[in-house]
Amino acid sequence: MRVYLVNPGLQASFWSLSEASDITGKPGYIPNLAPPTLAALTPPDVEVVICDETVEAVDLDMPCDLVGITGYVSQGRRMMELARMFRERGRLVAIGGPYASLSPERCRPHADILFTGEAELTWPAFLDDFRAGRHRDHYAQPEKIDFALSPRRGSISCATTATRSGSSRPVAAARSSASSAT
Repeated sequence: MRVYLVNPGLQASFWSLSEASDITGKPGYIPNLAPPTLAALTPPDVEVVICDETVEAVDLDMPCDLVGITGYVSQGRRMMELARMFRERGRLVAIGGPYASLSPERCRPHADILFTGEAELTWPAFLDDFRAGRHRDHYAQPEKIDFALSPRRGSISCATTATRSGSSRPVAAARSSASSAT
């Protein structure tokens, strides 16, 4: 089983830190920790490939059993574009994260599976259901969770674009290949 987790690129805004390079000489970026957190919550026999569109292009033809898309309100438009493109290619699409939790009614039409709230309990439950061939179309965690359930920092690698049995590439290499492709 292969899961492709996608964090859409940010449009230029205050939150994209696009002006940081004027001050620091380097682009600013605060990575979304949802994809590596989900990867760390995934059993080791499930292949997880992570794509952060700020670092590399999304592979719309990635062979996978599920595409998971997360994002903030500022990424909402791109989240829906990506969901549409993946669904047009016959991919099963799950949408979750802050935007889905704040505006589930906006995300629902674009998702085969919608996640609202924190994923520490719902993601493993979904994976169990998915493997059994009986997943639901909505997984909700309305109550606050004990963040001790979150993966420890040492189990999350933010320096790679893929985890588990997928090919891992350092972010710097992903930036180089993305910039040389343009």
